[in-house]
Amino acid sequence: MGKIMKKAKKRGGHKARRELEPGRVLSRGLAANLDERKILLAWGLRENEVYTQGQGAESIAECLWSFRGRPGQLVIVSDLRIFGDTKAIVTTAMADLFSRKIEVRRLMPDGEITNPHVLVKQAHAAIANNRFTVRGRAKREGAKGGAAKGFGEKARRDAICSPVIVRRLVAEFGIRMASRLLGGAPFSRNTLNRYYT
Repeated sequence: MGKIMKKAKKRGGHKARRELEPGRVLSRGLAANLDERKILLAWGLRENEVYTQGQGAESIAECLWSFRGRPGQLVIVSDLRIFGDTKAIVTTAMADLFSRKIEVRRLMPDGEITNPHVLVKQAHAAIANNRFTVRGRAKREGAKGGAAKGFGEKARRDAICSPVIVRRLVAEFGIRMASRLLGGAPFSRNTLNRYYT
């Protein structure tokens, strides 16, 4: 077995450890989609150095495994939310990359960002500004809009006719006739049944 390994190393075979060319940093690209992949290839990465999520077995874990404990740089186009949707996941991922001595480089239309603090701050701001990341927030926001609409409709009905008069009309003539007398639209049968009976 030892002879085979020595021969492989001499010939540069598949069992020999491939070394980088002098002056070249070990680089990997992580793309969220095919458009980002094109940007990373145009930046100078090779075809086998770019990992695109969802393409076969390519994932974040595979990309990080390809460093094999060596320092290098991870090039991305989107922000650090590529690692996850929460601030904790983003912060943990950056701490893990820092401990592995992997520098993160984000490509921007007007330059590059390599400062880890700026990258984390941008991702945290984007997560905080996304109103649908927090579970249930969309429901609460929608409920606020529904409540405001309800208050607006009540004010509109009160401007046309006092609630006391509407209740007396409903009691005297019934819902169907009261709706006709009041002109329909804001005083539909359902509305009269719901609020004035």
